[in-house]
Amino acid sequence: MGMHIVRDRESGDLGFDARRHVYSFIWQMGRDPESATGVSTPLDHYETYTKEDCHTEVDIKLRGKVWAAHGILIHLSIRARPDLAHAVSVLGRYVHNPSEKLWTAYDRIAKYLIKTKDIRIWFGSRENKHGQGELYAFSDSDWGGSLDDRRSTSAYVFFLGGAAISWRSLSAVVSRGAWQSLPRAMSSAECTCASCRGAWYGKSADF
Repeated sequence: MGMHIVRDRESGDLGFDARRHVYSFIWQMGRDPESATGVSTPLDHYETYTKEDCHTEVDIKLRGKVWAAHGILIHLSIRARPDLAHAVSVLGRYVHNPSEKLWTAYDRIAKYLIKTKDIRIWFGSRENKHGQGELYAFSDSDWGGSLDDRRSTSAYVFFLGGAAISWRSLSAVVSRGAWQSLPRAMSSAECTCASCRGAWYGKSADF
């Protein structure tokens, strides 16, 4: 799976990352992992992506490059990088007929990974707000975020011992307002919560 495991035997803390795949993606995008080039977010907050950006005819060569890059990002976002989940969800809507604008977004993610290549999930947080064995979560929704069909994008992340253990970002059904999209995002998180609580019997989830 290409996972890199780190353990502090003195404290009992454990961390892991997928730097092998991070470096592979950066190199595949034609960039140097050790360069000073870097950005603070996977996607540009001021940039939008729609079907109007797509070509009338599919660019087969470009699509091949996008599929190869997107495949690595899917693996990263599922296994070790929850910070990429939203970007992978958004860009994945257009991979079947990608545009140069979409390819630029993948290049930006490469620059983001250059800056954050050493980030790992670390079990053993010393934060005061949540205990070592306490399960807690965050959930939110972007109402009508898709310009193509006005679908909302919902997301959640669960933490245990200060580390993310389950996360997801997905496009939901069309909502009439935030008063509908937010409860739907919470409902999706609650389903995962039930599974997590089953694995950690007696632990409560704090939303």
